[in-house]
Order: sequence, then structure tokens, then C-alpha cells
Amino acid sequence: MIEAAPSHPGLAMAAFPWTGRAEALELAATLAYRAPIIAIIRDHGAGRVRAGSNGRARITYRLDSEDARTARRALVEMARLGRAGGAEELLALSTPARWWRAGDDFDGFLGELATMDTGPNRVTLFSAHQMGTARAGIDPATSPTDPVGRIRLDRRGRILRGGFVADGSLVPSAPGINPMVTIMVLAERVARAVIDDPAAAAP
Repeated sequence: MIEAAPSHPGLAMAAFPWTGRAEALELAATLAYRAPIIAIIRDHGAGRVRAGSNGRARITYRLDSEDARTARRALVEMARLGRAGGAEELLALSTPARWWRAGDDFDGFLGELATMDTGPNRVTLFSAHQMGTARAGIDPATSPTDPVGRIRLDRRGRILRGGFVADGSLVPSAPGINPMVTIMVLAERVARAVIDDPAAAAP
């Protein structure tokens, strides 16, 4: 799914490749003339969140092979859309950054995008509408929360008294869209469980 993205200065400048202060200021001055587009990918892989040696969360995530193919295809299609829309300059966010400017070999640029390295810290990825990080389910071995959102302490299914999750984390996997109505329904279901749970009552 390809969408237009907001070009908020902070977000845009965090996404642009960093080559130095002067170049960053030049790019910032052109934001009013840029039209960011993004591809939303329903990821099929998975990541892990663990406690690091310093006690802080350590996140590990890599694109699986199917998602990597989708990401490269998305880059190609976004470049085609941009050029068809009259863009005089295209930027594919990656390390190193891939630029195309009017007069450059466009087919060659598409070829670069189609074979782009999607390994760690190569193609630029953003995450939004995270789901499934505390999936609800019956099996304590695979679901950190029970079917009504109560937090499990371990794989035996012991429950954290008064602890609930009530957002998109409960969704069992990435649906590929922003399921607002589903999340509202889940939140209401959890709210009813909170009301019925004596441990959640205010002292």
C-alpha cells in the first residue's frame, strides 16, 4: 500500500540521509517542494524485545526474504509514481542514499532500487501502528496476555494482579492496516474485564 506522508520538519529531517550540517540545512530549505510517499508493508517476519545487559529494552528486527522483496518492489513503484507525477528529483532512503535527478538514467535508478540491500541499517524502515507485541490468546507459551488482556507473568499462565493491556498490542499478528475499529472493540472488551476484576479496583 502506497500513501502520501506528512512532511513535518522534524520527521523529514530525521529520515533524510545525514552527510553534514550544511547539506542538511539545504535539504530543510526545500521541504515545501517535496512530496514524501511511503509504502506500508504487512511484515511476515518477527522481531524480539529483550532486556539488555544495561536493563534497557533491546530490539532485534530484520526483514524476512518475502518482506525484503516487497520493500524493493515498493521502492521501484514509488519511484515510477514520483516521476509520473513530474518529480525532478527522487530520493530513496537508504544507506547510502540513492538519488535520481532529471537527466539521470531512470532505468538504471530503478535497477538500483530493485536490487537494494535490505540488510541491517541499509534500507530505511519506520514502524507505526505496532501490533502483536503483547498478543492475547489462550496459550500462555505464545500469548503474553490472556483473551481479555490480563498480563501473564510466565509461561505457566500466572496473572499479574490488576495488570491489563488494552491497545493494538493484543492483535495476534500484523494485519497490514491500521485496524482502528478492532482496537476500539478490544479496548472496550478489556475495560469490561477491568470492571469485573476485584484486583483492578481502586483501593
